[in-house]
Order: sequence, then structure tokens, then C-alpha cells
Amino acid sequence: MQGMTDHPAIMSAPMVMACLREVREPGSGKTETRRLLYSERVAKNGIIPGSATYLQAHRPPICLFGHYWTLTGWQNRKPGDRLWIRENAYFMIDQRTGKPAKTEGYFADGPNPFEDNHTVKARPSIHMPRWASRLTLIVTDVRIERLQDITEASALAEGAPLAQAGQGEHGPIRTYRTGFVRLWGSLHGPQSWLDNPWVVRVAFRPVLANIDSLEAA
Repeated sequence: MQGMTDHPAIMSAPMVMACLREVREPGSGKTETRRLLYSERVAKNGIIPGSATYLQAHRPPICLFGHYWTLTGWQNRKPGDRLWIRENAYFMIDQRTGKPAKTEGYFADGPNPFEDNHTVKARPSIHMPRWASRLTLIVTDVRIERLQDITEASALAEGAPLAQAGQGEHGPIRTYRTGFVRLWGSLHGPQSWLDNPWVVRVAFRPVLANIDSLEAA
């Protein structure tokens, strides 16, 4: 697709599992992800760089003194773009270079089967090379909204689990939205939900294939 660009994206093991579920059974897993529109930074020597920009229609709150906001870049994603997922994985290490040479497994697939194998090392998602990624997300829609605008349907599409939201006349009330609130809080802290920040909602179609394979193309 003309204008298509590729971007890496980090994803936790439970969210990878939700994407894989969607691949196996369409309509049952994760087809949306929400990412912060802004990142708060600390000014060095009191100097705020030119990267401290914001969108006029989606202004961030006032920062603490000596801090500033900068756009994360997620607002630039567009339909047709591809996201190659970085996840925690196990690699066979090249003894000469000390670098990952072959993917042996992924955290999302279950307990560590390589505990006693000293030639296989765990590597965090941030260090996953492009060639090792097994999951590609084809972006279908991008929108900017407030975090708390998430609906029950979107929370389900986020891959959130059902969680108890209260007690009703006939027993516990469980919702996917409550599950998403708890999931978001585990990643960003409970205060982030209360702050109701601007987020970029990215809808996608997951493909179980490396981004450079024919399947992902």
C-alpha cells in the first residue's frame, strides 16, 4: 500500500496472547491498542527543546515546573501501516558475538523451558530485533480520544479480562471495561486512569507472521 510505514511496538505477554487468540478465532481477541498521546519529560538545565509540541485540539494539562510534554508519535500512525510486535523472548546466543542468533521461544507461550540451558538467554521486549518478531498488526483505524471514553465493546477489543465492577441484585457485576481499568493501572499507575489523558486508539488486524514475510505483506 502506498505510503505504508512500519513501526515497532512493545506488547506484554497477556496482550500478545490476546492477539494470537484473535488470529485463531476472529472476533475473540485483541484488535485495538491505546497508547499515550503525550510523554512527560524533565527539562535539562531548565531548557525546553523544540520537541515540546502539542496538538491544539488535544492540549495536555499544565506540567510541573521544569517539565514539558512531547508527542509520542502514535498520532502519526495511519491505516495501512504495519506494527511489528516486540515481546519478551528466549534466544540462542552466538558465542562469538554475544548477540541473539535464533529465537527459541516466547514468554507468552508459557513457563520458561530453558532454565537449565545456558546457551539460551531471555531478552526483554525492547531488545527484540525485527527478524525475531512473529506478530504483525495491520493498522485499520487511528483516532485520538480521552482514556475514559473507552466503551465496553472497545475494552473487549483491547483484550481486557472480565473483572468485577460491583454487586448487583443478582450477584457480582463483571465488565471488560473494569478489566481494562485495572490493566491500564498495572502499566501506567492508577493515577493515570484518574488523570484521563489523551490517548491514540489504534485498531488493527493481527497476522501471525514476521513483518518481512509474504504473509504479513
